[in-house]
Amino acid sequence: MSSARRASAAAAAPPRLLAALLAAWRESLPSEEWRELDAHTIAQGCSEQLRLGARRRRGQMLLRLRAGAAPGAAVLELISEDMPFLVDTLQMGLARAGASVRLLVHPVLYVQRDARGRLLALQGASGARASAPEPSLRRESWQCVQIDAPESDAAARALLTLLRAALADLRRAVADWGAMRRELLQRCAELAKHPPPLAPEVLAESRE
Repeated sequence: MSSARRASAAAAAPPRLLAALLAAWRESLPSEEWRELDAHTIAQGCSEQLRLGARRRRGQMLLRLRAGAAPGAAVLELISEDMPFLVDTLQMGLARAGASVRLLVHPVLYVQRDARGRLLALQGASGARASAPEPSLRRESWQCVQIDAPESDAAARALLTLLRAALADLRRAVADWGAMRRELLQRCAELAKHPPPLAPEVLAESRE
């Protein structure tokens, strides 16, 4: 990205949103990692992430790979509803593709959007703990991962294809696990109430 585009991106980001995202980045990183980052890298990363997250429909996963500021680096950005194992899934996908992670920032934000998905407000987890978030705010995961740049455009496309498939599998699993658990609990209750003619140790193992 040119200096002019970086300046334009920073200027376009509303200061209150930029400040809130900056605070969330700071909270999500260990102090020693935060001290190693330069101000330019932080400002550019937050501004670019706000540009990506400026509009997101409910249920939509925003995934982007762009050139990084450091030589030989690329930046992978993901914005989605927060869900279990989201960070793990992204890291495992990157490892499967042989991508080396240089930096991982993954704040969970409480976000307010209008009916068209436009970003109106965001609040970091620390602010939510200090004062209960408004009911209109939704939890979103904003991940920013600096990796070694893929060797070619084809490798970059293959990486994004792999990650989209992994994230789609995760979404299906998260949507289904509650129903599966309820079904299992119901089956366990039926085993306890109407046990079949089996040995007690077999029934106990089945319930477990």
